[in-house]
Amino acid sequence: MNIRTDYSRAFSYVRMQNGVPAVRSIVLKNDSAEPLADVKLSISFDPSFSSGYETVIPSIKPKKKVIIDDVSLMPSATFLANLTERIQGKMTVRAEALDSPASFDEYPVSLLPYDFWEGVGDASELLAGFVLPNHPAIRPVLRRASDLLSRWTGSPSMDGYQSGDVNKAKMKMAAIYEALSEREIAYSNPPASFARAGQRVRLPEDILSGGFATCLDAALLYAGCLEAVGLR
Repeated sequence: MNIRTDYSRAFSYVRMQNGVPAVRSIVLKNDSAEPLADVKLSISFDPSFSSGYETVIPSIKPKKKVIIDDVSLMPSATFLANLTERIQGKMTVRAEALDSPASFDEYPVSLLPYDFWEGVGDASELLAGFVLPNHPAIRPVLRRASDLLSRWTGSPSMDGYQSGDVNKAKMKMAAIYEALSEREIAYSNPPASFARAGQRVRLPEDILSGGFATCLDAALLYAGCLEAVGLR
């Protein structure tokens, strides 16, 4: 029996929270001249950062294949959210039929820190997962922005687009930008990482307490503040 697995080489908290499937599909092909019955397909992980998977295919005809594209896994949120360094693991996909020797393949997987963005390769849109409008660390920034807005316009309201006035929306953006500028955040290289692509992202509390950010860190922080007051 031949196994072919289309899967993500990386597993992370941000992938899990955004519903990106870790295993997209598994193809099982019966290379023999006899049908295979009650084919048991299973997936396991080392380390055990996710629940396994198991299903039974009633039969696979000779020289035919079946595609399983609804693999549902339950990664451990606690494991992935507490991962502070990248570690290597493996995924084992095993298929076994009655009266037939088992077949299995082992695949390397990278378990990524909770604050790591994988870059512009696979699922680059996950960068948006690091825009955090509800993070408590940005509340003082928004409070200061509201004070500045009141001084400039006479109204402290951070009410998104409710006024219908594009200039008022721009003033809110400017007030948030000024409030962040007052923090005198300095540029710093990304936190140390051994990855060849992507980078670790500083979250709001790291930027605002430490005073350092990359261009990407600062852009994500600003985007989070905008979203928090209803601006897209």
